[in-house]
Amino acid sequence: MEQSETFYKLGPEAVLSAAEKAGFRPTGQFLQLNSLENRVYSLGLEEGEQLVLKFYRPGRWSPAQILEEHAFTFELAEAGLPVCAPEILPSGQSLGQEEGIYFAAWKKSPGRIPDEFTPRMLFEAGRSIALLHDIGSKKQSGSRLRLDSATFIRGPLQGLLDSGAIPRQFSERYQRAALTAATALDTALEGAPCHRIHGDCHWGNLLYDGKGLRFLDFDDFLYGHPAQDIWMIAPAVDQEGAEQREVLLSGYRSLRPFEPAWLAALPSLKAARYVHYAAWISKRWEDPSFKNAFPAFGAEEYWDRETQDLEGLLFESLPRAALPPEISQEYEDVSKLSNKDYFFDMD
Repeated sequence: MEQSETFYKLGPEAVLSAAEKAGFRPTGQFLQLNSLENRVYSLGLEEGEQLVLKFYRPGRWSPAQILEEHAFTFELAEAGLPVCAPEILPSGQSLGQEEGIYFAAWKKSPGRIPDEFTPRMLFEAGRSIALLHDIGSKKQSGSRLRLDSATFIRGPLQGLLDSGAIPRQFSERYQRAALTAATALDTALEGAPCHRIHGDCHWGNLLYDGKGLRFLDFDDFLYGHPAQDIWMIAPAVDQEGAEQREVLLSGYRSLRPFEPAWLAALPSLKAARYVHYAAWISKRWEDPSFKNAFPAFGAEEYWDRETQDLEGLLFESLPRAALPPEISQEYEDVSKLSNKDYFFDMD
């Protein structure tokens, strides 16, 4: 709890001190960036560059897990893939510590988050993801999470139930839908070629500098199904979304195979993100910034929508025989689900 309080109250003095101890010369220019999971700051340096310092939320990752994340970005950069890799500090490592909180530093990369993807950018993104996966498949993950039903659905669901976050009138329905999604994910992962992936590869974690794309934020780097890094770039379920995904996959397949059957994992991966997202908010609820960011969390309307969205996704994607009778009956006449809440800030 003491570390958490220090983390919540990080201010300019601690951030500037960390930068100086790490061998940088900050000007005093200081800006807190938009991040909920970690605390991220942009600092001006006397050399005229911008430095980004990320302070990791206590208790989420061990130092070994963070260093494995950093090592993966170094591995990718060495192979020629444009990524935002952290700086090596005077200690000889990429991980520092200030007031008991671990931090890392990045020189700010040029570019911006794309407003939208052109076909050329989608093709390039597909090639880049294929290269990332090719490198990711060459080594086993040592300490990072595995994307499976236990870690991303069953465990988070149990946390939600234990915390009492789900109102009683929705608890049974939500649990039934989540466990149905967990079984579907188990089936989708059978025989799938899982390996190291980005894990949070959506448009907000790519920078475009007018020439090419650069990956950033490997905080959710994990061991998982390659389709996870595909669907988040082109998540829409309409015709335009399908066309975007085909362009993305054409770029991917120019360097690395991607079997059409692997796309069968997409609905259960999306469902896992629903459950994981809700559990993430619940687990972080003691952090004042979460109460401000998600004021509706816990309200009946919130869980009504969450339950219907999860049930609707399953209804549209799974064979009727795989669904509990209650979901089949409830959604027989429901039109195609459109949920825009796939992406969230885990920095």
